[in-house]
Amino acid sequence: MRAHNFIKTTCLLFILVSLYSCSKDGSDFVDNTSGFPLNWNTSDSFEVIGYNASDSIRAIRNTSVIPFGTKVDAHFGTFRTSFFASYQTTLSSKSFSFASVDSIVLIVPYYAATPVYGAANQPFSVEVFEMTEGIETDPNSKRMTYSYNSNLLGSLTNFTAKYKDSTYDGGFKAAPAIRIPLNLSLASKIIAPGTYTSDADFQNVLKGLYVRSSGNTSTNGFVLLSIGTDNILRIYGKNTSGASITSDFNTGGNNSTTINEFIHPNSSLAKLASQNPNTTSGDNLLYSHGLTGYVPTLILPDLSNFMKLKSVFKAELSLYSLDTGIFLTPSLGLMSLDTLGREFALPDELYKKGFLISVKDTSIAGNACKEYKYNIAMYINRMGTSVSTTRKLRIYSAPLLI
Repeated sequence: MRAHNFIKTTCLLFILVSLYSCSKDGSDFVDNTSGFPLNWNTSDSFEVIGYNASDSIRAIRNTSVIPFGTKVDAHFGTFRTSFFASYQTTLSSKSFSFASVDSIVLIVPYYAATPVYGAANQPFSVEVFEMTEGIETDPNSKRMTYSYNSNLLGSLTNFTAKYKDSTYDGGFKAAPAIRIPLNLSLASKIIAPGTYTSDADFQNVLKGLYVRSSGNTSTNGFVLLSIGTDNILRIYGKNTSGASITSDFNTGGNNSTTINEFIHPNSSLAKLASQNPNTTSGDNLLYSHGLTGYVPTLILPDLSNFMKLKSVFKAELSLYSLDTGIFLTPSLGLMSLDTLGREFALPDELYKKGFLISVKDTSIAGNACKEYKYNIAMYINRMGTSVSTTRKLRIYSAPLLI
């Protein structure tokens, strides 16, 4: 499973250090005072070439949570989040007894386990549009975006996330949520047929909603929103007796689909670097910003001659990460590339063999940074035995797992 970050790190230095060798049975372990074959020494370091590449992921399908907000950054440009959602009917929504409609509201609760990422205490803005194209139902669909009506269906401008404050709805206490009033014409459109025999019938009337963060407000963090079954489109009204009634439509069921979209349209230093990847000598700075952002690619040294003589017992890969964004990167993840350019998680055995050796605070040229040290010996050995394995690794900073 790939993990991504949202605004992040500049990786400054990549060094492969401390190669040790031994036979497979460990009987000829080479200690720190011994010389290496090919005149290598235990103190030798080997530079790893790193260059920038664009992250191909732009949308994620059917997750129950989405980070929501906008960030403008000098290194990464403008980064915005959004989602497409189709809705399904509930038992109370298949037929309607409204004599009048009071309002229609989109209710998107905060994700209770982790409601914010970063400070997220500055104003947000959110916009809602009606989709004009239905979401493809094929679970293997790679479709990333859909058309929508550009006329605003509803919005909230410069609101502050109150993820600790519950609210009352119809006399019942409800979880903290963003509540976005929508145009009454949508409610009239939904109840006009009078009844629906299926969710497909309903989705023929309302294909879905497109909800995005505003591009005009730069926030200092992201709120995490739940877009599972508690993401509700609710109509409020009265029946013929004058009693208050509601009708709900929600996501998260078998007949609804959500698409998390990540928008990164602006030019930036990171984008310029990714457009001119230098695979020969590497880039001066490496930018890590996942989800339609930028990811560094590493080219490991060619150790094939050495590996013909010995298997590698220990190979330390040290990554030095300097934050230029707004959040600290607590972890990094490595993916391997095969000869077809496909990404794979490094083998599970690596983690059992002490793959991540250490994480510590340090500094480079007076700049505070984090050092991540890995033992990638097993991967290097596979480079010499597997024809599909390349010398390339991708780095993903991962402060937030979804």
